[in-house]
Amino acid sequence: MSKFCSSTPSISVCITYHNESGWLYECLLSLKNQTRLPDEVLVFDDCSNVRPEKFIPTGMNVRIIRSEKNIGQGLARNHMFAISKCQYVHAHDADDLFSNNWCETIYKEINLNHKNPDLIISEYNKFNGQNIRVYAGGEFLRIGTEDSLLQFCMKENFVPSAVVYRREFFLKLGGYKPREAYPVSEDFELHLRMALENPVYKVICQPLTLQRWRKNSSCRDNNGEMRLETLILCVKALQEHADRIPENLKPLYQRKLIHLGKAYFIRGKIRDADQLFTQAAALGKLPFIYSFGPRMNKIASIFGYSAAFRLRYPWKLIPKKRLL
Repeated sequence: MSKFCSSTPSISVCITYHNESGWLYECLLSLKNQTRLPDEVLVFDDCSNVRPEKFIPTGMNVRIIRSEKNIGQGLARNHMFAISKCQYVHAHDADDLFSNNWCETIYKEINLNHKNPDLIISEYNKFNGQNIRVYAGGEFLRIGTEDSLLQFCMKENFVPSAVVYRREFFLKLGGYKPREAYPVSEDFELHLRMALENPVYKVICQPLTLQRWRKNSSCRDNNGEMRLETLILCVKALQEHADRIPENLKPLYQRKLIHLGKAYFIRGKIRDADQLFTQAAALGKLPFIYSFGPRMNKIASIFGYSAAFRLRYPWKLIPKKRLL
């Protein structure tokens, strides 16, 4: 679809759509207005009631793939990446936007030094549909300075709009896990798995996309339940790949286990919390967790986190009375 002469490598933009309606039009319009267009644009209609065809900007060459069954974003992205004809692929949500130099900047980074990176990671801003609320929300400046890629992937999550993949690298690793395994945090598991392969990557600290904040998104989760589910599945991903985590990064794994244990404990799930605390202790010396304070850390270092949380939240041990 590029309005420029063909060149390599080629880039495909793969958009997942499920009833986003006019937001898809905004997304595609931001792509159409690029200083340089991608070579291919795919839209996966994941069994939506509001079909996407009428939200395609006039004169824009977009291929629509329709699924008669809702399969979820992960498998939809896998399908688009598998059928793409391009060397590099990018997953994008239908309600997120591009800056007008996204594609041109990505092309330049891929071609720089001709190293064919496996991943190109670029910053994004968070907006509410009108105004930018968070600038450089990914904090990717930390990669290569404060953290290695693997350290960052063990701590944080990537949103789809932040990454461009070398298609062969993505397919070799098997892509996203099915929704049944990871209803959320599928991005965390995928990028953790990728980071463990020691990929060639580039980081662009300039924000090139806009992530839309939605009422049901985890970043606006007021009661904490979405955050809890996200943390549970992040820990699941770390547990699945625990044997590949280097010894010097085990404290990051321990922190995730302890934070999930705390979340369970304050919800009264004492047995589940104790299992996680035991698992963290089995990995070696417990790390100092600043948010817990010196006293909690001191008690935990001597008696373990099960004892520390019992002293900190003794009322959580009292069984709840049933109403007759």
